[in-house]
Amino acid sequence: MTSTDERPPNFRRRLFWLAAFIAVLFALYSAGWFYLADRVRTEADKAVASLNVNGIEAGCANLTVSGYPLSFAISCDTLAYEDDARNVAASTGSFNAVAEITQPLSPVADLRGPLRTSMPGMTPLWIDWDNLRADAKLSWPLPRRVALKAEGLSGQTDPADNSDPVELFYAGKAAGQLQPNGLD
Repeated sequence: MTSTDERPPNFRRRLFWLAAFIAVLFALYSAGWFYLADRVRTEADKAVASLNVNGIEAGCANLTVSGYPLSFAISCDTLAYEDDARNVAASTGSFNAVAEITQPLSPVADLRGPLRTSMPGMTPLWIDWDNLRADAKLSWPLPRRVALKAEGLSGQTDPADNSDPVELFYAGKAAGQLQPNGLD
């Protein structure tokens, strides 16, 4: 067979198959992203419903899953938990958690204050901050690292009557980090 009988490579065909492969990968990624978003909403609704059946009021107001296609973000306008039987309650401002597509196992979360708590045998608390951020490096079975950073962190009593609150603490900046030591 001479070299003139050989067919030259068909670059258009290769380009078509490359484009088709990329389109299939993007379609699979999109389907996975929207499946996970729907799953998060469904599981959150189930968790709230199971708590409400037990006489506990819990909620994540206006749960939103967004960020497609470059990130996965979950946000709520407020978080609340109230168990009248045990006389326990907590509520806080907005919650936002984001995992970037380039680092899906390293989510970052922001929580807006104030955090209001009430428990039996304890004075109701009002804990506030200017900025509270948590980030994590996830792995199985334990996270590799969980870090919290707060600016303008303060705590005071939250009296139900008209008495003045008592300041308990104030920290201009506070930070903490948890890391497992082996399996501990």
